[in-house]
Amino acid sequence: MATQLKFMYNPAYFEKLCPVLEENISDFHCRDFIFSVFNNQWPELELKERVRHITNALHNYLSHDLPTAAKQLVKIADALRQRYRGQAFENIFLPDYIEVYGLHHPDESLKALEQITKLVSAEFAVRPFIIRYVDKAMAYLYKWSLSNDAHVRRLASEGCRPRLPWAPALPEFKSDPSPILPVLENLKEDPSAYVRKSVANNLNDIGKDHPELVIDILKKWKGRNPQTDWILRHGCRSLLKKGDTQALTIHGFDPNSKAGIRRLLLPKKVKLGDHLDFSFAFVSKEK
Repeated sequence: MATQLKFMYNPAYFEKLCPVLEENISDFHCRDFIFSVFNNQWPELELKERVRHITNALHNYLSHDLPTAAKQLVKIADALRQRYRGQAFENIFLPDYIEVYGLHHPDESLKALEQITKLVSAEFAVRPFIIRYVDKAMAYLYKWSLSNDAHVRRLASEGCRPRLPWAPALPEFKSDPSPILPVLENLKEDPSAYVRKSVANNLNDIGKDHPELVIDILKKWKGRNPQTDWILRHGCRSLLKKGDTQALTIHGFDPNSKAGIRRLLLPKKVKLGDHLDFSFAFVSKEK
């Protein structure tokens, strides 16, 4: 069985983290910080609760002036990125800190998230800013969609998904996703598969509430670029599973094809946990 993510926050992790914190936070005391993390409540906390617990423990050492704290966090993220040579999910408490303590400082916070996301995705942390400062936040996301850094470009798409898993939905975008479209337009031929998958997931989210809009995008983008066609196929997966006739037709499936299922054999009963054995014959009368 795979180890639960919450157990990645173990003493060995903090032994690696503390020297970086000491280098970038004056009067930081590693021993006191670790004791404040591993308190009596720690064993009962789940992953997201542990992340927030570390965030609050770190608040005791960072400057309580958010613009100053944001600069400290960016320096910490840069140092950790050099150490890990890439992204590292366990450092997600860094963007979480911005989400918790930075909401009243949108510009400083969003600029910090742009840098921190290069270490660990800020897709969850950016959403409260979209909810409270939609125009300002989406202006940042549009700029990020033009970044030279794939992690920043992905944040532009992933952060504004209407139905991002593990995160609060964006009701305004579920109702009207039009502010998202300029961001996706910039990313529809992105060279990074990491970014393209996010664009596809965003389209799939939109299609759950506005299938006609995704069909219009499908008609507009299809056949222009192989990368874009992959995005469209993956982004229409919910529509295809539903048997949407327009999505099927545009992707080359004929809903009116002369074919059918014969000799479908199923057991009369199956218990939860049993194997379900079945068979069928698929017959095509097309040429």
